[in-house]
Amino acid sequence: MKLKVLLSRYINDSKKYLYNLIEQKLIEGKTIYIVVPEQFTLGTELEAYQTLNIDSTLNLRIKSFKTIINEILHLNGGRTLNFLSDSAKFLIIQSILLEVKDELRIFQKNIYNKDFIELLLGFMEQIISNKINIYDLKNILESDQIQNELKQKLEDIFLIFEKFQKYKLYSNYHSIDRTDVAINSIENIEKYKNISFFFYKFNDMSKQEIEIVSKIDKISEFTLINITIDDRLLNNRKENVEDYEVFDISMKFLNSLNKKEFNNKIEYIKPDEKKFYTKNELFLDKLFSYNLYSVNQITNKLDNIYLTRTNNTNQEIESLALNIKKDIINEKYKYSDIAIIVTNRGEYFEKIKKVFQINEIPYFIDESINLLRNPMIKYIKSMINMLNTNLSTASISQFLKASFLQDLDNEINIFISFISRRKIFGKMIFEDKYFNVSENSKFYVEEDLENLNKILMIRKVLLNIIGEIYENSIIYRIRKKNDFKYFTNEIYKIFFNETLINSYNKYEQNLNEDEKDENKLIWDNFVLLLDDIYKLISEKEIEFEKFSDILTSAIDNFKIGIIPPSQDQIIIGDIKRSRFNSVKKIYIVGMSNLYYPILNNDIDIFLDDEKQILINSGIDLNNTSENINSNDLLSFYELLYTSSEKLHFSYSLVNSSNESMNKASILDWVIAMICPENYNKDELKYNDVIYSKTLINKYLPLKLLDIKNKVYISNDETIFIKKLLEKISKYEGYQNVKNAIQLLRKDKTRKNISREVAGKIYNLNKFSISQLESFNANPYEHFIKYGIKPREFNTYDISKLDTGNFMHEYMKYSIENLYHKKGIENDVIFNKALDITFDGYKKEDYKNKYFINQLMRHSKSYLDIISEQIDFSSISKIFLEERYGNNAVFPAIKIKLDDGKIVNIEGKIDRVDEYDYNGFKYFRVIDYKTGNKTFDIAKIYHGIDLQLMLYLEATVNSDKNGKAIGAFYQKLNNEISYEIMKNSEDESKMFKDFKLEGIINNNQNLFKILDCETDVTRVNNSKIFKFDGRAYALEKKDNAVNDEFFKNMFDHNKRNIKQTVEKIKNGDISLRPYKMNNFSPYDYSKLKTISKDEDLRYEYLDNIDWKFVKEKLGD
Repeated sequence: MKLKVLLSRYINDSKKYLYNLIEQKLIEGKTIYIVVPEQFTLGTELEAYQTLNIDSTLNLRIKSFKTIINEILHLNGGRTLNFLSDSAKFLIIQSILLEVKDELRIFQKNIYNKDFIELLLGFMEQIISNKINIYDLKNILESDQIQNELKQKLEDIFLIFEKFQKYKLYSNYHSIDRTDVAINSIENIEKYKNISFFFYKFNDMSKQEIEIVSKIDKISEFTLINITIDDRLLNNRKENVEDYEVFDISMKFLNSLNKKEFNNKIEYIKPDEKKFYTKNELFLDKLFSYNLYSVNQITNKLDNIYLTRTNNTNQEIESLALNIKKDIINEKYKYSDIAIIVTNRGEYFEKIKKVFQINEIPYFIDESINLLRNPMIKYIKSMINMLNTNLSTASISQFLKASFLQDLDNEINIFISFISRRKIFGKMIFEDKYFNVSENSKFYVEEDLENLNKILMIRKVLLNIIGEIYENSIIYRIRKKNDFKYFTNEIYKIFFNETLINSYNKYEQNLNEDEKDENKLIWDNFVLLLDDIYKLISEKEIEFEKFSDILTSAIDNFKIGIIPPSQDQIIIGDIKRSRFNSVKKIYIVGMSNLYYPILNNDIDIFLDDEKQILINSGIDLNNTSENINSNDLLSFYELLYTSSEKLHFSYSLVNSSNESMNKASILDWVIAMICPENYNKDELKYNDVIYSKTLINKYLPLKLLDIKNKVYISNDETIFIKKLLEKISKYEGYQNVKNAIQLLRKDKTRKNISREVAGKIYNLNKFSISQLESFNANPYEHFIKYGIKPREFNTYDISKLDTGNFMHEYMKYSIENLYHKKGIENDVIFNKALDITFDGYKKEDYKNKYFINQLMRHSKSYLDIISEQIDFSSISKIFLEERYGNNAVFPAIKIKLDDGKIVNIEGKIDRVDEYDYNGFKYFRVIDYKTGNKTFDIAKIYHGIDLQLMLYLEATVNSDKNGKAIGAFYQKLNNEISYEIMKNSEDESKMFKDFKLEGIINNNQNLFKILDCETDVTRVNNSKIFKFDGRAYALEKKDNAVNDEFFKNMFDHNKRNIKQTVEKIKNGDISLRPYKMNNFSPYDYSKLKTISKDEDLRYEYLDNIDWKFVKEKLGD
């Protein structure tokens, strides 16, 4: 029997001839198999029934080589054989790579790279499909002609292939390739003797595929292959074919068919001589020619080909959407009459999705599904990751989020927040002591108890899945090395947990059919994968980590084909992957010099020159750059032929990466053949925006802004804007642009809250000094913190707040112990302060334990220094962590407001030292600071820092003979230990970083009871106090003041407080933080994401000095 080969460059002519022949054979009662590449099966079925004008027939079948092979095996008993699946091959290669990683010379770094495994499998497939003996590779190794790197690559590959054969030999899988088994069985298939075979849409075939065709041809009733090629090239008449390069891959295909090894007797068939050429055929006859001069001589310009230039790729897609809407409205096209080819998926697909969704253009993108986003994949991988990481906090969170426990979303979020803050992981999950209410959360006890019940519920669900007792859990069982079978069984058990199965069944009820099918396909693939692993019969013991790596890599390799829809949608593809049949119009997007011709950037095992060496050595490889480029060129040619009416090319001048582009050189041919008016380079006309919601969304707000700003707009365009506004007001679909217009008209200035609301959210009868300072730093942040009151959750880490609270408690008990000589050991005091301030669970963490040990050392050093400071003074009495307020040791500071009401300022003072001198009680206030706060007279004067002066006044007011001796910050944030400083040669350095910093009474006699060791004429030498100013004597120091200054400063401080309280009562929530010396607290705000900065206005404060303040307050 002769093998018929149908040849033509005119695809429609070949198609007509082929289907006429098929129709004739169907009339004769013959059974027809149309065999196409697998991706074209559904499209060809639709095309066949449409072309033949039939609904269905039992005598017509659309097949691929894969289904032909399966049918042959089924008819000849081969179905009972257990062949390697793709996932099994992947698993074997991954296992081998882990096993031989130390022996590999080149590929050692790629053992966990799934893409590399894919490349290896692809190379293996080429070896098998082109019937190359693997030992031919070994023979090449012995040649002196090959480079060292290629030699090492081949050695690695040969090592892997040898191991692969051994794996197959000792597994339950059949050792011979399924395709070879099918080829050897074809001659026994009686059924094929009465079938006519039509091989269609192939640009090339492997040796195995050609052998299948040859063997079928020898027994079948009729066999035909259709090849797209200019038949003049059969006689090597390239000089008559100006675009012969388009058909290079077809010539190689023909040459392969004619090889002696296949023993094909070929009969060439050509469609009837052509008498009429369509406009598209005339266009495509010249588009790929090398002779631009002859193309420029064409006088009859084509009016069905279009070209558009835009400024950037965003505009290109907006223009595309607009033109499609015009096609639908003006040309009465259906969406399925249109197809789109893009030259660069990464640049255009996401833009198309976004713009088409806004403009309600239905579309189908012919692309591989990103399974990483699939919920079933996320669920499977999150479970494996959770087991592999031994229940890390992050992996538990990922699993619970990915699981289908949808009715427990709120509880899961609370649980995740809880274990994340407390850093609960691993074996801790099984221990009750980590799941309790925080000891120090007295303000949120009810809320925390309610949340704890939800946390315990999710913990119970989790333990039900992994095992309630650690020693009986899967985590415990998989921690030792074991074989594949053991780990596979464990994975089976956990995934078939009843809770998980039930939760998915419930989740599935809310899915559409496509989502259900996709999840089922993935789940079935996963179960088959586990079966494949089980069949490997590898008794070698491995760690679960390696097992999970192998399993996860195989899951990442899952592939699901998407079936193009039959509904009214635009199909979008690229030159390498497009599956549309005949349409009326094709848009070719991205025809810039950066994207066309298509660059072959695919990574491969071998470089092109290495492939050529292999080819020269007899290894027949298909995936050379030359072959790929040839195939892409023919595919582009064939795709353009699918348009029956119009072609529309477009390009832009700049892409998303801001790279400059120009038109692709092939567009010179397009421009030479089309009508000049079909080349659109102009800006969009304003009245065209009616076709595009995307453009309306941009156009209207900008034009309204122009009108608002009195920018000139023509009368015609003004009328158009008004009519467009009227139109969109009637449609709900334009809600986004309506919102944009509303925002444009809206006054964004932050408004004050009413006095009534302020009275409800704040306690306006009593204020803390911290609240007032917070307001003066930033009124809006004060509103968030004290009005909205968002809860700041405690974390597992020891925070600055924890450290500050601890130091206050520690100093309170330590100084009390020291001053009253109680004799309590420091360790006892330290642990008491620790228990009061740190939640118990924080003390369990090893990192925190280290920090606590450091804290103990530093706090003891601080205490030793404070102890010496006290020894230098003649203190009569010490008050520690004492309150000031109503019914307290020290009275509240009372502020009379404009409306006559009195508000109390209340709080707690870290330390007050009382001195008896000349019949008066003098008070010194000390405030501990574990942060970086310093004493700044400018901030005190401006009311930013109200604290020290307020504390001091409260103490002075506690006694009718009370007077101020000073107010100071005591730094407790220096990590240089006291012991180290004590060993310094200059003993004075030991106090350098711990001096009291603040304001002091300038009375020289009084100073002697504060610091008995310092000469008042040389106070710079004081080990206790830090002084400002260059003078030496006490009375001349900037921060040394008299009694009158203290009194005036108290009054000034109260005026600042009154002003602040009035603003709070009046509802001031302006975003107006202060700025002084280029510093603003807003720069370090944790609430900036809430505040935003749309109406940010700074309160600029002068950096005034002591001289200015003393002049103002009279010292």
